[in-house]
Amino acid sequence: MPKGGGTPPTIISNHVGWADILVHMALYYPSFVAKSGLRTVPLIGAICESMQCLFVERGRVEGPAQGIAGRLKSRMLLAASGQAPDTRPVLIFAEGTTTNGDYMLDFRSGAFLAGMPVQPVILKYRRDRLSHSWETIGAARHIFLTLCQPLSSVTALELPVYIPSEAERKDARLYASNVRLHMNKVAKLQLSTATLQDKWEYQALLSKQQQPSNHDHQHKSP
Repeated sequence: MPKGGGTPPTIISNHVGWADILVHMALYYPSFVAKSGLRTVPLIGAICESMQCLFVERGRVEGPAQGIAGRLKSRMLLAASGQAPDTRPVLIFAEGTTTNGDYMLDFRSGAFLAGMPVQPVILKYRRDRLSHSWETIGAARHIFLTLCQPLSSVTALELPVYIPSEAERKDARLYASNVRLHMNKVAKLQLSTATLQDKWEYQALLSKQQQPSNHDHQHKSP
């Protein structure tokens, strides 16, 4: 839980599912990187705007300064400068995608480009009838099944603020790797080098297996 005394401009967290956002909203009410399509979603879009979210359009190629890494760095430096006291801290899921809660993926370096101190937070969900990891179930169905549970439990472990060394400030990849290892000393998850592309391929394989074959169609035809 937050201990007071201010929050660094960047919060680094592992990522299990959509409920992570609700947990961090309750703790910090931070900004986060969101898909541009959320801007037009009723209520959700207004909440994202109020949280000063950074919107990104997947697949769009932008220059270094306009890209999400450059915009993140600018936001972090602005928040750290104190020139804009209303600037929200930025929540970064440094793995870049969700996991099943048992693993921790490699951290992307974009969250560490500014070389500023970060607030590591580890989320751990209690194993219930429904897994809180959001992997292969559609969002609407997963939310519905979660709400059907009488109780869901999550623990948010707030580690001490991580202050980078001179070497880490100069090398974002080194900084990202060291923060990941630092967090996992407490999280005790399995480290993995899986990527977002691996996840997409896995989901595509599952989807293909669930589709009825032509033989099945012929068998069921009247």
